[in-house]
Amino acid sequence: AVATSDAGVYPITVSGGEADNYTIETKAGSLTVTKAPLLVTVADAQRMYGQDNPDFEVSYSGFLNDDTEAVLTSAPVIVTEANASTGVGFYSIDAVGGVATNYELTGVSGTLEVTPAPLKVSLLDAERTYGGSDPYYEYVYEGFVNGDSEWVIIAPPSIITDADVLSPVGEYDITLAGGEAMNYYFAEYVGAKLTVTKAPLIVAAGNVSRRVGEETPELTITY
Repeated sequence: AVATSDAGVYPITVSGGEADNYTIETKAGSLTVTKAPLLVTVADAQRMYGQDNPDFEVSYSGFLNDDTEAVLTSAPVIVTEANASTGVGFYSIDAVGGVATNYELTGVSGTLEVTPAPLKVSLLDAERTYGGSDPYYEYVYEGFVNGDSEWVIIAPPSIITDADVLSPVGEYDITLAGGEAMNYYFAEYVGAKLTVTKAPLIVAAGNVSRRVGEETPELTITY
């Protein structure tokens, strides 16, 4: 057995020797060459929610005698519980198994970070009359994956406009800000216009009466 000998058991023999008053009998021993430790380290990785897992990278530490990955009888399998539908968070990436004649493989796990996916949110134009209450604002979302829909919206973006109940007839910009969604972040906001229209005003003439031949009394109007 030498430094490059494979793991296994090798005989150790004794020969020769001389002693007064003794007859030398030899008995062989054995040298056990054990497997060397080999660390299999999985690199950390990152991807967005809704995407497939990337190709995970591993590195080896502990090769001897100029050995390389070519000495692996079978490579470790890289596994993680995360898939395309897994939510935002951190997940372990593990190296499992693997066989090499002269090495004992030990996996060192990495971490997969699943980051939020981008959402675009647009606001449809709205209208109300002067003095009226704010209308129902309708949002349109783009970018959902995994069959998601508006149910993932925890809090819709806030409506920002200069128009209030006292604002006169005209058009006013509406912008959006903030908002929160499960597994998404709001990457783009598209505002809209609020049109304040004229309020209806009823002009009613008052009822009057007079006798024939009399002058018509003062006529009145109510609004």
